[in-house]
Amino acid sequence: DQPTALLFDNREYFTESSLAFTYLLSARTSITAGGSGFLVRQQNAGLLGVNGYDLHGSIRHRLSRAATIGAQYSHQHYSYPGAYGQSDINSYTGIYATQIGRRWKFSFQGGASQAEVQGLQEVALDPAIAALLGINNVSQTFYKKYTFPTGSASLTRQFKTSSLSFGYAESVTPGNGVYLTSRTSSGTVSYSYVGIRKTSLSISGGEYQLSSLGQGLQSYQQFNGGAGMSYAIYKWLHLTTRYDARHQEIDVAGYRLTGYRATIGIAFSPG
Repeated sequence: DQPTALLFDNREYFTESSLAFTYLLSARTSITAGGSGFLVRQQNAGLLGVNGYDLHGSIRHRLSRAATIGAQYSHQHYSYPGAYGQSDINSYTGIYATQIGRRWKFSFQGGASQAEVQGLQEVALDPAIAALLGINNVSQTFYKKYTFPTGSASLTRQFKTSSLSFGYAESVTPGNGVYLTSRTSSGTVSYSYVGIRKTSLSISGGEYQLSSLGQGLQSYQQFNGGAGMSYAIYKWLHLTTRYDARHQEIDVAGYRLTGYRATIGIAFSPG
């Protein structure tokens, strides 16, 4: 639930707490149940914050040393302080994960989600009524129900001193302060290398799309890429640097924005 795809350079405050437990039914079968709650607040009063929680449960069975199957159910709820609107999403997915040979790992989670969305929308008045009242639009409540596919897939190749990963996911997000409850799809690729003494390198890129549920907004699309480096100053102290680029677009609206970010910092990692 961490905020993503931010349209503006606006400060956000985000907090989340979660709890989960796993119980072993047998040496090969386990069940997991848990939940989380989160809050997002925007510094700009024109953007909407969100309150939400997630409840989930799953069962997994290990077929062999390399393969696991399972099923998962999750329920998400989002509400938006200061605005009329809330959403409830129920998701049902199957799980499959396996190791292919010594170097490849593949995981897949797929199924369907059902979203019930309530909110406000602007409706144009009949010209005769508009002329009588002196207004062209009014706000009215709406309730909409959607069913769509959801899930994720990842493929990882482990080398001696590096790893290569590919990922794709479709899910639901509480939005970004402008877009409220939305469908998301994302594709990512990343590569990391640790073959240099005291130094690790990484490069990544991807595409992210946001489609509003209920608001009637045009789709938002983001392309991003970046590279980073970590250098061990001491056993548990690291110097980190990263450079990222991001391009954002909104269909039809003519919104095009490309931004760049360079960061440098210190990381503490005693483990």
